Amino acid sequence: MASRDAAAWATATKVAVARLEEEENISSEKAFRVVAAFVKALGGEVPVEETGPRRSVGQARETDADSASVGLPKKKAQAIALSCMVLAQYRKDPSSISDDRVSAAIRIITEAAQSGDASAQTELGLCYANGEGVEQDWAKAVHWYEAAAEQGDAGAQYELGHCYIGGKGVAEDWAKAAHWYHAAAEQGDAKAQYNLGLCYMFGMGVEQDPAKAARWFEAAAEQGNSNAQNGLGVCYGKGMGVGRDPAKAARWYHAAAEQGDAGAQYNLGLYYMNGTGVAQDLAKAAHWYHAAAEQGDAKAQYNLGVCYDDGKGVAKDPAEAAHWYHAAAEQGDAKAQFSLGLCYKYGEGVEQDHAKAAHWLEAAAEQGLAKAQFGLGLCYGNGTGVPKDPVKAARWLEAAAEQGDADVQFSLGVCYGNGTGVPKDPVKAARWLEAAAEQGHAGARSLLGLCYKYGEGVERDLAKAVRWFEVGAVQGDADAQYNLGLCYWNGQGVAKDPAKAVHWFEAAAEQGDADAQFSLGVCYRNGEGVEQDPAKAAHWYEAAAQQGNAKAQYNLGNLYLNGTGVAQDLAKAVRWFAAAAAQGDADAQHNLALCNEHIQS
Repeated sequence: MASRDAAAWATATKVAVARLEEEENISSEKAFRVVAAFVKALGGEVPVEETGPRRSVGQARETDADSASVGLPKKKAQAIALSCMVLAQYRKDPSSISDDRVSAAIRIITEAAQSGDASAQTELGLCYANGEGVEQDWAKAVHWYEAAAEQGDAGAQYELGHCYIGGKGVAEDWAKAAHWYHAAAEQGDAKAQYNLGLCYMFGMGVEQDPAKAARWFEAAAEQGNSNAQNGLGVCYGKGMGVGRDPAKAARWYHAAAEQGDAGAQYNLGLYYMNGTGVAQDLAKAAHWYHAAAEQGDAKAQYNLGVCYDDGKGVAKDPAEAAHWYHAAAEQGDAKAQFSLGLCYKYGEGVEQDHAKAAHWLEAAAEQGLAKAQFGLGLCYGNGTGVPKDPVKAARWLEAAAEQGDADVQFSLGVCYGNGTGVPKDPVKAARWLEAAAEQGHAGARSLLGLCYKYGEGVERDLAKAVRWFEVGAVQGDADAQYNLGLCYWNGQGVAKDPAKAVHWFEAAAEQGDADAQFSLGVCYRNGEGVEQDPAKAAHWYEAAAQQGNAKAQYNLGNLYLNGTGVAQDLAKAVRWFAAAAAQGDADAQHNLALCNEHIQS
């Protein structure tokens, strides 16, 4: 074969096939016109009349015996190009190409491949790899890929790399895969550049080198490869192989997302949700989550569910939230399974169904999600949605807490302390509260302080109680602040100090703690630890009384009865005495009776 013919052959094949990839569908007539145009541009002859209606490939008039049976042009460049296009169309829609045309195309491609044409060898390799027109045979696919790859065909080099990664037709060999990806990448093959980047990123077949990974990702990304654009976005987002640059990450995610890459759409949604590299925009976040979710991306489906659950970027819609949680849960997303379980547990967006709630909680629990394990443990402990089973309850609750989640450890401590879902066990309660407290859980520190104060599950130790109350109080936990105030008020574990007691009572009272508000009212009423101030006493009594604190209601009634710190008001006094009396306060009941006698007299 003359070098000019070989060049025409290869070029016409590649360009024609590339043109086909741009088409949703293509007729034989149009295929011929495409090939003819390229062959003419190469200086070849087109031996078919330029006017008049075109016949189909099967009807074209030819004199060559081989070509005549399928109606292909005489020129080999035209024949191989058209055959490649027939096979490419067959890959897109097998029903659009008859078996005889496929067979004829395979025969022509085979003859060309056996003659040493690299493009034909690559095409034949694809046929054997996919079982198109021939019986699938990976060994033969590798044979033809290798023949073409050795001649420098980038497409074959890329496909051969794939074969070595999957061990298809050859023994798995990551080093050889990387070798062939590199060969194709150096020729500018974008898919090979991306895959070579993956090899360097994860050290597959080459020494791990994030910088080289980023370089190859960028080479492919600049050519518009969406996978590489997303990969490069990850590199810039995490500072892998390049300096961390969230703005550049967002730019590459956007480029890939616009091409429909689901992973990039999800990543871009995260960036808009958190305002990373872009101005925060919850609506855009929801938009990109939705785009990825529609393509089946489970993480995007879960996050979109959260958007609908919380009304972030979209109108709050429990039913829509449950829909997307379900879509992700069906794909095995543990967080979505947990959230869907909660939907069924509370009847949010779906009809309440405790059995389904337990089912989805168990699915997530089996994957190791601590919160799901904890929820499932409670289901078994209370017999909700599943038969009551204390053994399974304890197993799941312990499994959740053993993972080290402080919130779960705290909750388990509370369960053992109250006997909720598990038998009451003060020792286990204290153990799990301490585990959470050691991790900095403020609520656990407060409860653990109470354990030491009263000797519940641990040996009584007032100094340790104060220590745990103190660290919790400094964190801002209202219960810890109130309990620390009591320690200073009563001199338990510390020297008695009314001023410090007032300080901590006030800190808790400002957060709305009713007991602290009542105690602070007492301090102002009696002038202990603070200058006496009946008006402030009335203020704090009322704050606590409004929350239902019976002692505060009684004391406030007395202030209104006597006009101390407030204008005297018998009606208000009666109202607050009645509120406290209804809760069983004996002093309030006595005073209420006296007031009623006074009113009647």
